[in-house]
Amino acid sequence: MEIRETMKIDPMVYITGIDKGYEDEEFITELVLQNERYFEGMNIEDIKRKTKIISRRQCRNEQKENIILQTTPDIFRIIIKTEDLRFNVMKLYAEEYSQLAICFKCCGYGHVTKYCTVTKSTCYVCGGEHDESQCSGQEVECTNCKRLKLEPRKHSARDPNCPAYRRRLEVARRAPGREKINFISIYDEPGGRRNIRLGDKDEIAGLEGKRL
Repeated sequence: MEIRETMKIDPMVYITGIDKGYEDEEFITELVLQNERYFEGMNIEDIKRKTKIISRRQCRNEQKENIILQTTPDIFRIIIKTEDLRFNVMKLYAEEYSQLAICFKCCGYGHVTKYCTVTKSTCYVCGGEHDESQCSGQEVECTNCKRLKLEPRKHSARDPNCPAYRRRLEVARRAPGREKINFISIYDEPGGRRNIRLGDKDEIAGLEGKRL
């Protein structure tokens, strides 16, 4: 078992229905100023320095867009917990955004098919050693839950309610109010990688002979 890297991840927020036309810094400034009472005691320049827009996506309303912000836990907590967050009078909807990559080839987490080092494909429907396009679909079993001995297993590896996926997501995501979580990447066999919190000795020990 080899430890290769460490990293820190800041939480992300998905905010919908923002009027188009705002530059990154301008939007962050207006968001804080229009919700000033929730950011009481915080320096606006400090907030702008700690917050960045990492993605903009088209909203169903052509005049609006959805924005993904990445920021520090304290600012993240304010945005998520504020029930009356507003922008240009309109009430905003904000939720935690967690993007966990699932490989379409091996069904593993944390990488995509382009960077997969596993030679054989794993069907995300039944867990068999074939591409999903060749699957009959008669038997449904999650390969990740089977590997980790988790129940239930009668779902695809891409099911958002998959126990293995939820476990992996909880490791990767930021719980509101926590300090930055340190991660270490564990490689225990070719193509097998898992990011876990630094200091979780029991979890590290439990990785012996397993791949996620």
